[in-house]
Amino acid sequence: MNRMLRLALAAGLLFWVTRLLMAGSENSPTPPTLNQVQQTAELVVLDAQLECLVTKRRAGLTGGVELILIARGSVLISTDLSEAQYVEIDESDRVAVLSLLAPKVVWARLDPQQSQVHRLTRTGLWMLLLGDAGEAELVELAWREAQARFIERGADQALIQQARQHAERVLGELFSQTGWTVKVQWR
Repeated sequence: MNRMLRLALAAGLLFWVTRLLMAGSENSPTPPTLNQVQQTAELVVLDAQLECLVTKRRAGLTGGVELILIARGSVLISTDLSEAQYVEIDESDRVAVLSLLAPKVVWARLDPQQSQVHRLTRTGLWMLLLGDAGEAELVELAWREAQARFIERGADQALIQQARQHAERVLGELFSQTGWTVKVQWR
């Protein structure tokens, strides 16, 4: 559901930006201004679904606690358009070269409804302990580790490349509405 909402918001943003770019730019001798491009601020380019397995142990002299967490969630990889710069503008061929910062992970989100503690067991004499025995802290550590792994996996070059391709396709569509072609240089 969240993914559909984000896609609907992105489609609405694309429609709004397209109308903004088209207003006053019909057969324009110049490409969209940087201000028009930068008004979109963040262009969401990839919402990647991830999953990881986290194992945690706390051991003592007489036993311990073991935990297995199956974490599911997503990372949002975005291109910041507020730093966009024109490198070159060819008015005769109506081609603009736009320099953009590389896409990066904006946030990683664990989905508590889809994630689960697969196993939480006590061993040895710890099975006789009353109360928590450090289990809550172990669960919290596992959630933090899963979050860190999602961020790390979101920086994977294959995902970043997918985000770049998607951003280039979306910007290409925006510029084509004004009769221009855009080429993106990543920095």
